[in-house]
Amino acid sequence: MIPAIVLIAEVLCFLWFAAFCTLLTSMHREARHMKPPAMDRFGRVLSGSARIAFGLGVAALFVLTGTQVIEFIQVS
Repeated sequence: MIPAIVLIAEVLCFLWFAAFCTLLTSMHREARHMKPPAMDRFGRVLSGSARIAFGLGVAALFVLTGTQVIEFIQVS
């Protein structure tokens, strides 16, 4: 019973992801020919903060992965 539920959930997850990717692709194709809007001060601050947060997240991912690898090597 549980394996059937898991398989159904995986299929539904795949279908949702495929629909989401289709939506993103169609939005990208539609927006290719549009002029990008001029950002006000709030938009620039928000965009800059998002870039910093993304960079910090990637850096944290690398640091934490590195510490896990070092810990794994020391335990082995």
